[in-house]
Amino acid sequence: MAKNLLTKRKTESVKKGDWFSDGAGLALKGSAPGAGSWVYRKRINGKLKTMGLGAYPDINLDDARSKRDEIEATILDGGSFEGSKAVAGRPYADRTTVTFWEYADDWLKRHKPIPKSGRPRTHALWRQRIEDYCSSLHPMTMREIQVVHIRDCLLPIWMDKIESADRTRHHLGAIFATAKVEGIIAENPAAWADNLVHVMPKRRKKVKHHPSLPYGEAPAFYAWLEAEGSMTARCLQWAMLTGVRPSEARWTEWPEFDFEQLVWTVPEVRMKETGLTTHHMVPMSREMLRVLAELRKGNVQYREKGRALRDNPSWWNRRTDLIGYRWLFRLNQKHKPISETAIRKLLLRAPFRHCTMHGFRATFRTWLEEKMEVPEHIAEACLAHKKQSRTQRAYLRTDHLEQRRPLMEAWGEYLAPGLADDHHLFGPVSELSDEMFKEPPPRRVGRPRKAMVD
Repeated sequence: MAKNLLTKRKTESVKKGDWFSDGAGLALKGSAPGAGSWVYRKRINGKLKTMGLGAYPDINLDDARSKRDEIEATILDGGSFEGSKAVAGRPYADRTTVTFWEYADDWLKRHKPIPKSGRPRTHALWRQRIEDYCSSLHPMTMREIQVVHIRDCLLPIWMDKIESADRTRHHLGAIFATAKVEGIIAENPAAWADNLVHVMPKRRKKVKHHPSLPYGEAPAFYAWLEAEGSMTARCLQWAMLTGVRPSEARWTEWPEFDFEQLVWTVPEVRMKETGLTTHHMVPMSREMLRVLAELRKGNVQYREKGRALRDNPSWWNRRTDLIGYRWLFRLNQKHKPISETAIRKLLLRAPFRHCTMHGFRATFRTWLEEKMEVPEHIAEACLAHKKQSRTQRAYLRTDHLEQRRPLMEAWGEYLAPGLADDHHLFGPVSELSDEMFKEPPPRRVGRPRKAMVD
């Protein structure tokens, strides 16, 4: 097959719509006068596969040819076409001398691990662990790192910082697994099965539960939150009433409610990765509706139209008055939810035994077990826990929404007895104020102009 058909003068004359072939699958696709992109195509098992090698003139003709030759060598060595894509974008040329830190830094830039919760801090934590706990591996080349080096890297934190050690071992395993697919190393030294499991010391992982509130003290704690009346207290009330996780409660959005079906739907992107790869529907009790009404009592239409409009679920579903207000629980009129720090400070100030926001789930679960005597699968569905086995999840496709509805109503009545009796659906509220729903003032950009003096 003919190769190296292009010349530098030919590539400089490229314009939009041109397709200049260099042979052996490499071509230059023009996008503008003097600019384009390099494309590599190869037919594998009768299927034509394509990948981009970068923009021209950022990548010149010689660099594009080097990338093409490196990809072809990877495929000839038994590597996959998908694995050779990473080879094409790698900033280093000699795979035998690349150090661990060079490869790990490039791996983190390419993959950017972010969980379903969407927290960008996850990527920073990966990099921090690789920098802090794997410093002994940084100057070593990828091919000279063995199992003993991984063991010596993890031993200082293996017994004391168990969670950090496990996560670091997972990060190393993912990085070396990619290097193995790309043909840089032959075996993964950070693999656990039949590898590190035989050289790492045995340990018993201590389980530390979140401090929770006994359900006997829950009504008094809820009454204290009601007296507080702040936005942070409302968020804690919402977490207690719904039994959801802290992040699922703090990031609650108005569009997630269906006031005609009386259901709050937590989207899949905010659910914890525990095998429940779907949304979670929470039936709304009268007390939950009362809390929502307290959050919206400053609305002008809510005040002027009277009870006929306030108790109309269709009007609540339209939410035309909430345009621009995405979050339920926000502070200082900012368009973002309240922080974990604000919740932590309120919990520390509470005149009750120390507990966490996540601990309210244990309070709710214990109350279900001891007071309601509900079946285990119904109680676990209230907490959005996955079903027992994959087979059962495949055939049992219900979330027990209607069975959970009287439980949520009873739990709301237990926490706030008689507090929602005055509310027919949402009910009348007092002490109306427009302050909560005032638009935030526009933020000024730059310095103000000085007044001109005649």
